[in-house]
Amino acid sequence: MRVAFVILGLYLLLPFAGLYTVTDIHMKIYGFSYRTLNEIIQVYPLFVVTYFFTLIAALYSVKSKRAIFTGEFTPKQISTIRTRITIVLLVILTLAFFVTGKDIISGTATRGDIRVSLGGLGFVFKTLTLYISPVALAISGALYKLSKERGVNLRFPFLHVFLTIAVAAMLGYKSAVIVAILPFAIILSSTVQFRLQILSGFALIGLLVVYSSIVLQTSDLFLTLDYLMLRGTSGTAWGLIASWEVADFTDVSRFFGLLPIFGPKITGALLGLEPNTAASLQLSSAKFVSYLVHPNPELVLEGKTNLTITLVGESVYLLGKKWFWIIAIPVGLISGVILGLLSNKLRANNVIAASLYAIVFVNIILPVINSGGIVGLYSAFNLFYVLVTFFFAFLLCKTIGQRPPHSLQL
Repeated sequence: MRVAFVILGLYLLLPFAGLYTVTDIHMKIYGFSYRTLNEIIQVYPLFVVTYFFTLIAALYSVKSKRAIFTGEFTPKQISTIRTRITIVLLVILTLAFFVTGKDIISGTATRGDIRVSLGGLGFVFKTLTLYISPVALAISGALYKLSKERGVNLRFPFLHVFLTIAVAAMLGYKSAVIVAILPFAIILSSTVQFRLQILSGFALIGLLVVYSSIVLQTSDLFLTLDYLMLRGTSGTAWGLIASWEVADFTDVSRFFGLLPIFGPKITGALLGLEPNTAASLQLSSAKFVSYLVHPNPELVLEGKTNLTITLVGESVYLLGKKWFWIIAIPVGLISGVILGLLSNKLRANNVIAASLYAIVFVNIILPVINSGGIVGLYSAFNLFYVLVTFFFAFLLCKTIGQRPPHSLQL
């Protein structure tokens, strides 16, 4: 679980560090007050402490339950499944290259252009690239962990890691290569020496910088690193400050961002809201906060810019400056339960369930903490992604005429 805690710490503490690096230029552009900045610095630790206290309590409460071991994969089954994983990743990589990758590599399109062009089939592509591909790698990692514990000489799945990174690179956004292999890294963290974990972390950071420089179309790696640091610190702090500036506990419309279970577009249509209007933006806390503080709100309406308000920022927007920390309790509880179940399934060698919980943590929990959007915790689309991923994992690990071990014990 060490990797999971490191990522959570970065997601929660980098915005706090960003509060100390916010420049006068951006304070003036958005009209922010330094009084607001000082107020946030004083109360921000309360949210972090509450979140981690709740998370740890929930994690160890779940983790303390005895992990029931009911069987394991045979060496032949492991070999068969790893071959299937290779084939699946190759197919997804080929599809990703022709759908998005060739345009990203050639520089003829950006991630935003491609996201719009995918239209109604975008969710299918997302399922394959951001859920199926990472869960296939996670299963490969879980099988490697299982084999190592049983003394079986199984080669490290370098090929699967490479193919998954290649799929993520076809998507065109900077954090994809890290997010894609995080479930795999979390699963293997207990079997890899701490020194190797540190080296792997630096290697991933280097990969992120190189890939980001390609996406940003620059050869200056130091400039790219500076940009990434800016996005991770000051860039998230701007959204947090904006949320504090517009917090109004008497405005009921602030809760509209909790409604889009079926996404903002479908929910907006059901509510009769015209797209690209201020009313429709209220279905997204981040977009509406951006609209309220941006010097050119038309850009927000057109979808050309948006602030990252983080979970803390959305909490301030929803519950106000006095009670914002309360949201840390349910989110910390959910985070702890997911990590506790993940730990239990790993100890029970439940390959499918462990991989699935790792995907849920990385693809659902972390985005909520990093970018806000609490609705993601109960979104119908996220439920769909998880169910499809589970069904895929079940089929991937199923042998002819035999149910895969641990497949239904979630």
